[in-house]
Amino acid sequence: MVAMRWLAWLLFAAGSAALTFSQGGAQPAPQPQEGGVHFGEIGDPTKWPLSAIGTVRIIWGIGYSKQCTGTLVGPRLVLTAAHCVHMNGKALPPDHVHFLAGLNKGMPGAHSLAARLDVAPGYIATEAPTAAGAANDWALITLEATIPVKPIAVQALDEFAFAAVARSGAALQVGYGKDRPYLPSVRRECAIKPGANTGTFTFECLLNFGYSGAPILADVAGEPAVIGIGTLVYFAADKRPVMGVACSSTQFSARVGELLGAR
Repeated sequence: MVAMRWLAWLLFAAGSAALTFSQGGAQPAPQPQEGGVHFGEIGDPTKWPLSAIGTVRIIWGIGYSKQCTGTLVGPRLVLTAAHCVHMNGKALPPDHVHFLAGLNKGMPGAHSLAARLDVAPGYIATEAPTAAGAANDWALITLEATIPVKPIAVQALDEFAFAAVARSGAALQVGYGKDRPYLPSVRRECAIKPGANTGTFTFECLLNFGYSGAPILADVAGEPAVIGIGTLVYFAADKRPVMGVACSSTQFSARVGELLGAR
């Protein structure tokens, strides 16, 4: 009953309050406009692996919410960007953090409140995400309830495997952005390159507010696996997004394994 009340409130808040999307820094976001710029094709949230990807939504008081993208990497474990679960330099209480899996025109396939937040040990909260901090911009959310969807594996790639994926052009990114907040966007043939800092890489895929935490996937052993998550976007002087910086799965794969192994 409590979960149903929370879900009803989440759907009400999404429809009545302006969302604040946090990729590249939290700021008020306008409602999506018909005919606006979109950064990927519409995906089917009822089919795996998209059914394991959803929104991490923060509800703080009346009239304020913040949304990022999250990925189910265990039955009760969600991966997202660390800055998504921080506000005013502090980690949010778990009971203000929600995961809505497989969001389909605003209706989730499954929902759970967070029970615990596990943030990268080296993460330093800043007013806006930075390239220097991208390698530690990850967080794992332990949920109160099990999500009845197959999780997506996390795979740390060495430099040779990463280079092979980059050459193949087969990486893709899935997320919920300001341009399309209630349906998943999919960007195929996602261009990725090694980053300037250890533990990061650059990408040219989903480049908009809301795609923080959006997984970048590659085929590993015949199935999609998370190889990184979006953390920030660089914008040109004319406000055109030009490149994103991702936190590599080499940074969080071990912790994911520890948390899953402890259960």
